[in-house]
Amino acid sequence: MAHGAHFTTSGFVLACCFAVAVALPAASSGSGLPPFRPAAIPLITTDPYIQTWVRADNTTGDEVRHWDGSAKEMRGLVRIDGQTFRFLGRIQTPGKPGPFKSLPGHDVSPGSHDISNSHVSVEQCNILCYAEPQCQAYIMHGAQCYLKSTATPVVSASKDVTAYIVTGQHHPPVPDPIPALVQDSVVVLPTRTEFVMRDPANRLQLKLTFLSSLLDHDYNRLSRPVSYIWHRVTSLDGKAHSVQLYLDASANHAVNTVDEPVVWESVSTPGGVAGGRIGSAAQNVLGSKGDRVNIDWGYLYLTAAASSSRTGGATKQQASFAANGTLPTTPDTRMPRPPSDDLPSIAIVKDLGDVMTEVSHIVLYSYDDIFSVEYYGTPFQALWKKTWPTMEAALDAAYVEFPAVSKSAGAVDDKVVKETLAAGGDKYAAIAALAYRQTLAATKLVWNNESKFAPDGADGVVWNFLKEISTNGDMQTMDVVFPASPMLLYSNPDLLKRLLIPVLAFANNETNTPFSNPFSPHQIGTYPIADATTKSQEPMPMENTGNMFLMLAGIASVDKDTSFFYPRYWPLLKTWAAYLNASLPYPADQLCTDDFTGRLANNSNLAAKGIVALSAFANLCHTVGDASCTSYEQDAERFAGTWQQEALEKHPTPHYKIAYNVPNSYSVKYNLVWQKLLGLNGPFPQHVIDDEVAYYLKMENNYGTPLDFRHTYQKLDWLSWAAVLGSSETDFNALFDPIFLQANNTSCRVPLTDLFDTVSADCSRPSAFIARPVVGGVFAKMLV
Repeated sequence: MAHGAHFTTSGFVLACCFAVAVALPAASSGSGLPPFRPAAIPLITTDPYIQTWVRADNTTGDEVRHWDGSAKEMRGLVRIDGQTFRFLGRIQTPGKPGPFKSLPGHDVSPGSHDISNSHVSVEQCNILCYAEPQCQAYIMHGAQCYLKSTATPVVSASKDVTAYIVTGQHHPPVPDPIPALVQDSVVVLPTRTEFVMRDPANRLQLKLTFLSSLLDHDYNRLSRPVSYIWHRVTSLDGKAHSVQLYLDASANHAVNTVDEPVVWESVSTPGGVAGGRIGSAAQNVLGSKGDRVNIDWGYLYLTAAASSSRTGGATKQQASFAANGTLPTTPDTRMPRPPSDDLPSIAIVKDLGDVMTEVSHIVLYSYDDIFSVEYYGTPFQALWKKTWPTMEAALDAAYVEFPAVSKSAGAVDDKVVKETLAAGGDKYAAIAALAYRQTLAATKLVWNNESKFAPDGADGVVWNFLKEISTNGDMQTMDVVFPASPMLLYSNPDLLKRLLIPVLAFANNETNTPFSNPFSPHQIGTYPIADATTKSQEPMPMENTGNMFLMLAGIASVDKDTSFFYPRYWPLLKTWAAYLNASLPYPADQLCTDDFTGRLANNSNLAAKGIVALSAFANLCHTVGDASCTSYEQDAERFAGTWQQEALEKHPTPHYKIAYNVPNSYSVKYNLVWQKLLGLNGPFPQHVIDDEVAYYLKMENNYGTPLDFRHTYQKLDWLSWAAVLGSSETDFNALFDPIFLQANNTSCRVPLTDLFDTVSADCSRPSAFIARPVVGGVFAKMLV
């Protein structure tokens, strides 16, 4: 397999049957990165379900949350000479409920003015709104609560949406009673986030690292859902201090809504790792799908070596630790019960004794989802289970391997940071580090054991799946995989291949559900269930066909491999090429990937994608030796000539219209970047690109050039591609640096958004276009 074997064990010592004193590596420094305040800080980022973020400047500024904003409740405490401080999480006890006006079947300012959202009851939503001074209304959409900073406009909505207008006075929440450590720094790297903290009296320093094994060439450990929470404690004043550490993770990590009953038990491994596991009582495996639908099957594990643990009510456990540095001695056996009832949590406590020089403590956060995805009726398990059949085996291995994993992860961090710094400067490198993390966290490697998909003689094959996070939850969405693809082409093209093969297999009628369109599918289902039909496809024929050809050409260019699509899928691809050729150079009235802008006929950016993609397909024809389709290269050149005539706008300076028939307009032609990424000799002449870039610079606002003349918003991925079109580093930095400024300055505290206002830096849709893998598009710079 190109780019290295995916069942890597080299450099790792597997766990045996006893606890091992591990030799700890040095942490990565993030050298060269600028001061950066991410809108949300990633903590644990494993897959679309297992993600935790802090929507604040520091670890104690907010509750730990899922990417969708729902509270996941993690609490970190440290006792220093008997005095307790917080280093993770914030508890704010809400005040009381207030009066409201109910408007069933209505919404308030849909898509904007969102403060936050979470999975709670309508009663809890009311309390949350009254605890938030800016909240003027709240919306219940099913079990999802949205707090709104405005009460207008009120609009009609579906019957499962109800608007509630606040009619009373707000009640401020009761602040967290435990004081927080002072956070001195935070660095976000591709595989880890590092914090440095100290107590207010400057007695003790805590270095806290959240490390996920996002090793793009080591599929076993990339797949293994075990993250490390690494504590390092050192005296600052030259004196020894008595130190105990507490960390918990709540049942909210294992449910979709807080009213789902959970059960728990203690766990221990042959290698001496121990703690607890917790999960829903129902265990309806793969029983739900959707966007803001959290996993409610499988089990959360929180474990450590040579520590004490207990699973039970979080309040009692935290109080016991704060009082005496230990956990309650009596077990909590009142189960099943829901998280809303005395929140059950797994707690780990470690007594470090008297600390002078650095002492380390590692906690393992892991999640066993039992089965990960379903593909047209067949459930697939995560890839890691091929090597470690049980979570206990995976935990033993992960614990012993920590030094090697940390070293390998540090090598990834250093490589990505060094190379992105050299390519685009410090602001580019800071965004790229966060984008790497966010892109891989939207994917899931599984083992497909269906023989019809396996290579000859093999018992299965590795497939990769991706979730369209926050904009509808689709699975393998082609116009989401496409903008994410530069990061995968840069890091490991094989990961992109394994995302595309399930789409090609569906389109080639290798499943139990026929596909009949003469162009590429848009998606294969709603994560984690692949069950899409021809009829269920979003109508983006030119968009998704162009996307597929450009990505296949990208893999062939970078990885020099066509075997995964030729000859098996070649007839299918030639059918799509014939459709694309017949549809150019005048795209019909249809959607493009920017579907939130509506349909548009003769869309010049979409036509540019189709034309460059047709040229790319002709290149593939040359590569595989099929002379019957190389003539598409001449067709693409002819279409590009027509495009220039139809789209040219001469005033105020030469540039190209949003659509052939829309004068006095412009749009960012980000699709042209693929001509540069693929090293194609045309079909568009260089002066077209130069004129476009010059115009983008003229239209730039404080936070970037708008997507088109109709709006002030822009997409992060597309603006980063426009920057790559620039012929100089000055042009690149002028177009890209506003992306960093937006992420650093925005008041919208969400995981990295890809849709923002170029005037205000606000998120254009705060509850959507967040945490999406499309930000992997920033790695286009690394492909030129």
